[in-house]
Amino acid sequence: MNFTGGNGERYSPYYFSESEIVEYPVAGGSIYFDKTSKTIIGSDPYITEIIIPKYICGTEVEAILSDAFINCNHLEKVYCIKGSFADNVSLYSRDIQILYIDTDILLGDANKDGNIDSKDASIILQFASTTQEASNEFKAVADVNGDGYVDSKDASLVLQYVSGSITEF
Repeated sequence: MNFTGGNGERYSPYYFSESEIVEYPVAGGSIYFDKTSKTIIGSDPYITEIIIPKYICGTEVEAILSDAFINCNHLEKVYCIKGSFADNVSLYSRDIQILYIDTDILLGDANKDGNIDSKDASIILQFASTTQEASNEFKAVADVNGDGYVDSKDASLVLQYVSGSITEF
């Protein structure tokens, strides 16, 4: 896997463990996350909007490489979850709007009633059956497996949580 990092260089396994790099889809392309260092390390140049999740594929996001988004000339908005490391994100001298999503969101609580139950799984499944793209706020709540998509896998995990088969996402 090779991709362009923020400094325009092509990253390769020489810089990061290729098996630990996860592609996370966002509006206009993908960001790339190194699970070993827990760091967002690069991005596609045409992304327009990013939500920095607390977790990507079950690993907590702890850092962003200093130049991960520098070649993203179309990037206009970055959403960060209040209370995460991303509260202190600085995107250098670019004119990018940083928006914060409330910390009182409950992962899996798609209807925002304060409980995780089968209604939430139903809402996620209904959404997954459409071709509509998830809003950043909905994605932050409903993408419980952190793969960048709101789909039936997320609804299944919510049901497993409700039934007690799993105790966390």
